[in-house]
Parts: sequence; C-alpha cells; structure tokens
Amino acid sequence: PIFWIGFPIYAIASILPYFLYLRARNPLLPKATRMIFPIHPDPLKQPAKVVLKQDEGLQLEFKAGGENSQRSQANLIAARQNPFFLQVKESLYDIMFKRAERVQLDYTQQAVAVRYEVDGVWINMPPRDRQTGDAILYAYKQLANLNPMDRQNRQEGSFEVASGKTKSKFELTSAGIQTGERVVLKVTELKKKSAMNIMQLGMLPDMYAQLQANLNRSGMVIISSLPSGGLSSSWLGALDAADRVTRDFVGVCDKDFQDKVIENVSFVEFDKAAGQTPLAETKNLALKLPDAYVIPEMVDADTVNYLCDQIEKEKAFAITQIHAKSSVEAVVRTLMLNGDRSKLAKSLNCVLFHKLFRRLCDQCKQAVQPPPQLLQQLGIEPTPQTMFYQQYQPPPPETLVDEKGRPIAPPPPCRTCGGIGFYGRIAVFELLEINDKVRQAMVNTPTLKDIGAAAQITGHKTVQQNAINLLVAGVTSLQELQRVVNQ
Repeated sequence: PIFWIGFPIYAIASILPYFLYLRARNPLLPKATRMIFPIHPDPLKQPAKVVLKQDEGLQLEFKAGGENSQRSQANLIAARQNPFFLQVKESLYDIMFKRAERVQLDYTQQAVAVRYEVDGVWINMPPRDRQTGDAILYAYKQLANLNPMDRQNRQEGSFEVASGKTKSKFELTSAGIQTGERVVLKVTELKKKSAMNIMQLGMLPDMYAQLQANLNRSGMVIISSLPSGGLSSSWLGALDAADRVTRDFVGVCDKDFQDKVIENVSFVEFDKAAGQTPLAETKNLALKLPDAYVIPEMVDADTVNYLCDQIEKEKAFAITQIHAKSSVEAVVRTLMLNGDRSKLAKSLNCVLFHKLFRRLCDQCKQAVQPPPQLLQQLGIEPTPQTMFYQQYQPPPPETLVDEKGRPIAPPPPCRTCGGIGFYGRIAVFELLEINDKVRQAMVNTPTLKDIGAAAQITGHKTVQQNAINLLVAGVTSLQELQRVVNQ
C-alpha cells in the first residue's frame, strides 16, 4: 500500500520542475524556439529550404501547351531551364498587370519593339535588346509547344499563366517578315465574367427608358457600333432589356455566330459561307407565329422585306445588328441591302449606336483648367470651378532634383493602371428614334447627309454631344474624346 501512495508522489515530484522551467522559459523566447518536450525539433537547426533560381522572384503557375500531359510537362521543364526565366516571368506578369489584350513583338537586327493593346489602343512599351528578347521568345515558344529554332515559318500555339486569382491564356502566333520576325500574343482572361446590363455599360436612365419602349413594341431595332467596338456587349445588353418572358422569341444566325446562348431565345442556324441566307429558316419559324425575331445579320434584301411584312401583318418585333460609324450610317448600310425602302422606313423603330471611351485612372488623373473659348465651343458655361482631367503626366526631367540640385528618381508608375493613365472603358450611346422626317429622308433621299440632317432637326444627339458629359464629370479626357470621335 505504501508503494501505490509513494510512486505518484515521486513521479509528480520528478516531472513538475521540468514543466515549471518551461513555464518560466518559453514566454521569454520567440514562438519558433519554444519547447514542449526535449525531443521537440529546433527550427534554427533545420536545413534551409533550397530555392531554385527559376523559382525566385514572381510566383506564377504555368500550364504549357502540348498534345498530352507528358508533353506539356516536358515543355514546362524545358522552359524553366532558360537562364532568362526570371525575365520571362516578369514579362508575362507585366502583360497581365497592364491588362493587355494583345502584344506585338517585332524583331529586327538591333532590338525588339514591344507594343501592348490596352483598352483598344496600341501603346509603345520600352524596347528590349536582342539577347534578352531572343531568350524570352525561346521560352514562349517552348511553353506554347512550338519550335523555338524556327524564326521564318508561321507557327501557332498557346499556354496558360496564373498569378494569384488571375488566370490568362496566351495564344502565340509567330512568322518571319522582311525585317526579321513578328510575334503576336493574344491574351484572354479565363475567369468567366458576368455579363453587364446596358446601364452598367454606360447608358443613362432616360435613354434606357426610351430604348425599352422601342424594344417592347412591334417594329425593328438595329444595334450598331464600330468593328471591334464592343457590339457584342451592347447587343446582349439590348436583348437583356427586352421582355423575353411574356413574348415568344426565336432566332436565326450563321453557324459561326458566337452570341447564340441567350435566355429564352432558341436559335436555328444557316451557313453564310455556303451562300445561304436567313430567309428560309425565318419563314419556317414564322409558322409558329412568334412574337419576336432575333436576326444578328440580315444579309439580303429578301430577308429584310420578309421581316418588314411580319412586322406589318403580325405586329411582330425584330432586332438585328450591323457595323457602322454612326446610327445614321447604320440606317444607310441597312438600306444598301436593297430592300424595299418604304417598308423598312415604316417598320424601323430606332437605331442604337455606341462608341467606347477609355476611363481615366481615378488614382493618378490630373486636373487641368480648360480655356473659356474651349468651353464655349463645347457648349459648356464657363465657370472658375469647371475642371477637366487628363491622364497622368510625369514631371519634367529638370524638376527631378533635390534641394541641392542632385538628380532624384522619378515617381514610380501608378499601381492601379501601371502608368498607362487609363483603366477600363465606358460606352457612350446615341439613340436615333425614327420619326416622320427621318422616314421621309430614308425613302426619298437615303444619304448620310440628308438622313443626318433630318435627325438633327428633331433633336437627335450624337455620341460626340453625349460624350461631353463624361468630360465634365472627369471620366475621360479631351484627348480621348477627340481620338474616339475621329475614328
């Protein structure tokens, strides 16, 4: 009995001093060096983690091209052996950070000219020397599963790069040209973006109400923009604003048309390349007596005339799209399909047209005082408080000195826009509602001048007139307004 009483007392007396020691010792030490048991490893004595040279710097994840996973992995391993792999990562990160949509690399004997297309505008970037440029291109081609040694023949391939939550696909095309080689990288962000409604694109509430009224009654609506000017976004935005719940929508599109997945719109296809038109499929769909026709491209006069007949006889609605430089030109281009002008003039409700303007970066834009004469020309009442804004202008080199006259480093580029001065784009719309004066011009004198004059008489405002609101609000600059208006 004495053993069972004495042994626990002995054990406690043996262990207790150790834990009392730890309780006094550990609060005085960093967490990494605190101990619980004598066998607890000491991190300071652990071997240092080996970091390979290609893993230094920016942390990017790659998915190289290849016909199978083994080939893709082999291409990535080969690219990682490139002694300029750090520069490869930096170049790809810069492209993603500056939101470039395309990159053009022109190789000459002396250097590599670099250009980025950002928000629809090509921007010259600092050139690269040939040694660095050649090494970077060699790795690009390895990642894209191409032959790095071939600098003459046309090659196409792709690879993917992830930086944090941003993942992009790089489609590389290279070909020899007279001065050397040209490489174009098309960059696509793989994260699926939610579609923006038309007011998020930039349409004001009053115009939205007018557009909705035209979309939800019988007649025809034309959606238009410049080529590569975001027509797809305004097309989907306009369809989103239409009532597709209580009305039966049907669609006819070319088999290569991209935007055919639209809620409550079922499409049938035709083959434009084979000489087909939407007419036959439109007639078949008309047997179901739909309320609305979605025809992205009316390629012939017969389709135009048939839709106009459906609008007149069945009180149907039709929506189509066309590339043009203005809403008036969209009308003229539709008339050039040689349909019945009087039918089209009677059926057409309105034309929605837009242009895209780059937004000034809110973090680095600079205020400027506009001259009164300019304000008067723009129809703005001059006041001392009226300010315009421009993209960031770096300070002149002669001002980059300290109090003792010694040169100092220039300010770093803006972390939001990457030093470009703009970030994103906004659409400016014009809505041409077809009234009697415009209809008369469409039938009698269907020219840009006469239809435009008829529209102006009835108060039609162009993109240029509506864009002045962006200028006053500080959303864009005068230079950007002039660039886009002159497109």
